[in-house]
Amino acid sequence: MGNKLVKGGPLEPAPIAGKNGVLDLAVQAAHDAEYLYFRFQLKTNMAREGRMHDYIRFDGKEWKFWGGHRAKESVRAGKEPPLYEDRLSIMLDDGKVPLYARQGCWLTCHNGMRNMPGEAKKDEVEKHPYLGKGGLDKDEVLKYLPASRADAKSWDKPKTMTPKFMFDAKKVGAKALRDEDIGNPAKPAALLREENTAPYDPNAGWKEGDMLPGRLVSRADAKGSAADNDATKGAWKDGVYTLGWRRKLDTGNPADDKIMKAGGAYTVSFAVHDDNTTTRFHHVSFPLSLGIGTKADIQAMKLN
Repeated sequence: MGNKLVKGGPLEPAPIAGKNGVLDLAVQAAHDAEYLYFRFQLKTNMAREGRMHDYIRFDGKEWKFWGGHRAKESVRAGKEPPLYEDRLSIMLDDGKVPLYARQGCWLTCHNGMRNMPGEAKKDEVEKHPYLGKGGLDKDEVLKYLPASRADAKSWDKPKTMTPKFMFDAKKVGAKALRDEDIGNPAKPAALLREENTAPYDPNAGWKEGDMLPGRLVSRADAKGSAADNDATKGAWKDGVYTLGWRRKLDTGNPADDKIMKAGGAYTVSFAVHDDNTTTRFHHVSFPLSLGIGTKADIQAMKLN
């Protein structure tokens, strides 16, 4: 299916050159009395790892977002580099979602979503009684503070973007990255608030081409269910990712998580964002059964 889709046709009117239609994902699982452990391994389609979502770049006058996924028009045209993080995601069901065991990830994907053939038009969203005007007010214009606009009454007059953080040159050797640093594992890929940042200094002698990650990462800010997956570690070498993933069987957040237990059977499906792609261009698995010490497609073995 994937190999047919990536060649283009009725279901893919804008194929990405060189995109692989399928990839192999190796999965192992284990558990003890408190945790479930996963080990994943896959070969990437790009000769470097995707380490960051996108960057902001100084053009000599102001900061602007730089790079993006491979389906972005400016990236397709070669005007910007492909910059998008590689990701692996897990969907988990305990039998309470109708048809999930048969449809998996496809159950959550719909024709009207962003970057899909039937993508909802902006004016249609605006007229929706809950999503649009008078509801959540979803459109290109989202929430903003008056201080973020040159004219507090005009949504279409935002101030120039200004970073809040830069790299701490004493810790990483430079206050920003350059084009040649993209994909270099010796260079920092993220602004880690507790580890390698300093407050942004507008008088630090910024030069055209200086780049900073577009987002700030902080483990200290991850609380509640956002911190349930409290121990993940990935390594990329010679085109192969190896990822270790741990989470508690009972995360303590039943309102927005699935609580598991030894002896339980579940349905899982996996998604891989590889080669600087997103939305309909990522890879998804069919649903698989996961057994915590019980027989299943993937059987988590008990650790001594």
